[in-house]
Amino acid sequence: GENFMQFSDMYVTTKGFLPFAPEADFWVGKHGAPKIEIQMLDWKTQRTDAAAGVGLENWKVGPGKIDVALVREDVDDYDRSLQNKQQINTNTIDLRYKDIPLWDKATLMVSGRYVTANESASEKDNQDNNGYYDWKDTWMFGTSLTQKFDKGGFNEFSFLVANNSIASNFGRYAGASPFTTFNGRYYGDHTGGTAVRLTSQGEAYIGDHFIVANAIVYSFGNDIYSYETGAHSDFESIRAV
Repeated sequence: GENFMQFSDMYVTTKGFLPFAPEADFWVGKHGAPKIEIQMLDWKTQRTDAAAGVGLENWKVGPGKIDVALVREDVDDYDRSLQNKQQINTNTIDLRYKDIPLWDKATLMVSGRYVTANESASEKDNQDNNGYYDWKDTWMFGTSLTQKFDKGGFNEFSFLVANNSIASNFGRYAGASPFTTFNGRYYGDHTGGTAVRLTSQGEAYIGDHFIVANAIVYSFGNDIYSYETGAHSDFESIRAV
C-alpha cells in the first residue's frame, strides 16, 4: 500500500562549508538536481529523481554556475513476464553548467547525466539465467538557451540526446520525461539506440491580465526499445500546445 510517511525531499544543506566553493549550496540526504519543466505538457527536460546522495548547487565557476549531484537509487528490474522483480542499485551523476551569459537577458546551460548499476552476482545470474531484463547503462546530454523579456515571460530552446532507457522515454506518447524506468519498472531489450528531442517553449505577458504560452516538442529515435512496439523501434513525433 501507499506509504504516507514517504518524503520526496529530506536533506540538509549549508553554504560556505566548502573552501573552494564558498558561495555554493552543499547538500547531503534525499534530494536531486532541480527539475526543468515543459510547462504546457507537464514533461521535464531535466529530471533526476530524489534519492540518497550528495551534491552542490550554484557553484560559481567562470562565467556560469555548476550544479552537480551524485545519487543512489534502487530500481525494480523485472523479468519477461513482468510478474517478478528484483531490486538493483543504480548510481546517477547529474552535471549542469548553467547561467552562462550570452547577451542581454539570455543564458545558456550545458548538461549531462549518466546512470549505471552496481549489480550483485545474484542479480546478474537472474539476468543471465532466469529471464530478468539486463540492465544497460544510460546517458543523456543536452543544452538549452533561455531568453527572458523586459516585461516578464521567456523563450527557451533546448536540445537533448539520450540512449537506452532514457531514449525509450523520449518515445512515449504521455509522460515523456527523461526517466530510466517506465512507471517505476525497469524492463526492455535496450540495444544502445538513441533518441533526440528538440523543444521550444515560452510565455509572454499581454497587458496586466493575459498570458500567452506555447510549447513545441519534436522527437525522433532509432533502434530504441519502445514500451508500445518493442525492441529495435524507430519513431518520430511532434507535440504542439
